[in-house]
Amino acid sequence: MKIFITGSTGFIGTHLVQRLVQTKHEIVCLVRSTSKVEKLEKLGVTLVLGDVTDKKSVLEGMRGCDWVMNLANVYTFWERDRSIYWKVNVEGTRNVMESALENKVKKVVHVSSVAVWGKPAILPFAEDIEVGPERTSDYARSKYEGDLIAWDLMRTKGLPLVMVYPAGVLGSGDTRYSGRYIHDLMQRRMPVLAFTDTVMTFVHVKDVAKAIVAAAEKKNNIGEKYIIGKHMLSIREFNMIISEVSGVKLPRLSLPVWLAKLNAVLLTALAGLTGRPPLWGLSRDAVSMMSGDTMADGSRAERELGITYTSVRQAIEDEIHPPEEIQHPYMHRKYSRFRVSKKILLQPENMEQEIVMLKDISRGGLFAETGKSLKEGMNVAAEFSERMEGFPLVKGKVSRKTDRGIAVQFTGGGAENITRLISH
Repeated sequence: MKIFITGSTGFIGTHLVQRLVQTKHEIVCLVRSTSKVEKLEKLGVTLVLGDVTDKKSVLEGMRGCDWVMNLANVYTFWERDRSIYWKVNVEGTRNVMESALENKVKKVVHVSSVAVWGKPAILPFAEDIEVGPERTSDYARSKYEGDLIAWDLMRTKGLPLVMVYPAGVLGSGDTRYSGRYIHDLMQRRMPVLAFTDTVMTFVHVKDVAKAIVAAAEKKNNIGEKYIIGKHMLSIREFNMIISEVSGVKLPRLSLPVWLAKLNAVLLTALAGLTGRPPLWGLSRDAVSMMSGDTMADGSRAERELGITYTSVRQAIEDEIHPPEEIQHPYMHRKYSRFRVSKKILLQPENMEQEIVMLKDISRGGLFAETGKSLKEGMNVAAEFSERMEGFPLVKGKVSRKTDRGIAVQFTGGGAENITRLISH
């Protein structure tokens, strides 16, 4: 299947793509012009520039794909501009789901979060338990609103939707809340502990990636929900594992809940003035989330998706001592290819220059539509923008000619930053 993925440069997204390139599926990743794509470029997938907040780019990037995996979201517990949660997690979700309908895709796997349950009446909660009356953060509220849009489109328009709900995700490369918490403890940047009696549910990021792929590949499961996570630990137990794995002693002091909440109010107010996130991640939303247990039962995913949950200790070890990731380049490409439709100026050797349509480009070369008769081995130069002073000319040789155009293999520098070349 040809799979369109949003959020591919994120924590879960990176692990998901690394898993998918080991399969026979064809991968297309939506990336922003500001995204760090170095890891994806090494995997040889197809990249398209766009943003879930720009429906036109989503609609075009998704064209021709069979499945959609929607991971794009803002996962933080403090933003100075709170509207970003609704722009991405709500309207961005709407754009992806409507684009999937318009492109008539066969299946959409939407990645939500157990946070949307808020504080339900029954713990541990499973997929069939009614969500609580309130969410604990802007993140959770916006994710829940995005989910409702997706479910409504399934009921009213026939969106082929499957939804997965990861618990607290851990593993190598986590730059988000959990990863920062682990490293703050390790590097003794956290002078006191808090909420040590709160129980959370955790899951290894690789298990989440497996579950997303399994949910997509499973037949006859449109409309199904899967909680992904199993291991329930108190924050005290979680801290002890971090200490044992890292060899770093934990702080002796622990804040009472009321004092932690007071500090969160003060630190969040200060963050609003400075524009910097609250110290130690102690925002009002984070404290609201940590003030109650999140006990989620992901056993259904074990039974129906065939996943086996990795231990929390292993997930923490992978974050503290990252394993060497084995690269599996997709279809033996040396570099990822950016799919694009952009006019560029082509200058063949000893011939007049012409405006041609660039169709795709990688660090190794490009393909452009041209009616000129250019022979293999001919030297050419491509100019991507007339508006930018000092913009590099990219030089190469014609490596192949087809009825649609020419393939050029680069022979010099200038193509190191592909997003800069094609976004101006």
